Amino acid sequence: MKTLFALFCSLFVITNATGTNYYMSNSGNDANSGLSSSLPWQTITRLNFTTYSPGDSIFFRCGDTFRGDITVNQSGTSTSRITFTSYSSGAKPIISGAQIVTTWTQMGNYYTTNYTGTINNFFVNNREQTIARYPNEHVYLTLDSAQGTYLKDAALTSLNPNLINGSKVCEHSSQWSWKKTSVSAFAGNKITFSSTILRPSNNYGYFLYDNINHLDTANEWKYNATAHILYYYPPTGNDPNFETCEVSSYQNGIELGTSISFITISNLSFEKQSNAGVQVTFTGCKYITVDQCDFAREYNYGLNMKGKYAQISNSYFREIDGMAIYISGTGVGSTVHHSVFRNNGMSRNNGLGGQLNGTALMCSCDSNYFHHNDIDSAGYCGISADGGHNLVERNIINHAVMIENDGAAIKGWG
Repeated sequence: MKTLFALFCSLFVITNATGTNYYMSNSGNDANSGLSSSLPWQTITRLNFTTYSPGDSIFFRCGDTFRGDITVNQSGTSTSRITFTSYSSGAKPIISGAQIVTTWTQMGNYYTTNYTGTINNFFVNNREQTIARYPNEHVYLTLDSAQGTYLKDAALTSLNPNLINGSKVCEHSSQWSWKKTSVSAFAGNKITFSSTILRPSNNYGYFLYDNINHLDTANEWKYNATAHILYYYPPTGNDPNFETCEVSSYQNGIELGTSISFITISNLSFEKQSNAGVQVTFTGCKYITVDQCDFAREYNYGLNMKGKYAQISNSYFREIDGMAIYISGTGVGSTVHHSVFRNNGMSRNNGLGGQLNGTALMCSCDSNYFHHNDIDSAGYCGISADGGHNLVERNIINHAVMIENDGAAIKGWG
């Protein structure tokens, strides 16, 4: 297995004489030409104003962090790809979906700060924090009975209604899924849901979350989008003003537009996106290559691929709440090989939720090839090859089905 933990990234040499090289650096300036490493651009905002041509390459300086969504609306060709990669030496450049939040004010046991925008996740010193919940982490309530639109639990009659009204619910809806929804009404022993979910069996577990009244223990957080206030309960003695606090706010690291093809993404690191590190939404996309990239702490996907004939290799996926890789739509003929997956899909109420959540490597289409991958610790399946004519061979899978009761190291369905 090729090692994926290189501390240094190499300068790629572009041999296509017709292409233009663009350079990005934290020490750059958006007023620069961007056409050399001595005159780089600084921000993704400036980069997104660029119209690419086949053969163009976009270089991000190693060791730097670039925050924002990169949008790609031009295609390369089979002989002149458009390439996103790195230059200089050091750690892979980070495309971050997070913004830093500062200026915290202490309010008793917790701190607050003002923030305007959407927050999917919250991190302190690169550690994902727990959205406020009741009961606290690793403890669950038990329902007496349920349907797809409600649950009943006699114990609810003894709870303060403030713990329930305005909350979200995460329910063990089946042996193979935890489903999340919101409380639309509460009375007596009955919680009514805002949306229909899979009916759970009697005596299954559930918990409530995302309510300010649940904020009662260290490492929990809550965001009030109406008042634009972020609440954080740090461990005793910790002051978030002296820590690196980040909120996931940008949707995707790199997102491809309609029918975009022949794109190469290499030697980059993607972190903390609200949706995906690399998002290929449209089924008309083809021949996307992702090589030697790192993906960490995305909310839904490390890589979400709906296009055909993708090549994903030598990459590292870790601590992604939903799925590390999802190949769907018309994503036939794709290959994933020599990649490492660690601790993916380990959250019950973060990520996609439901039956899709938790698998390290999943496809729901035909004729894909998964080989020589190393997978350890997946919330649901290690590899789920749903569809026909998929080949799965020579992979190492340890510790699958970590938070579900029904699944497999390797699953096939349909």
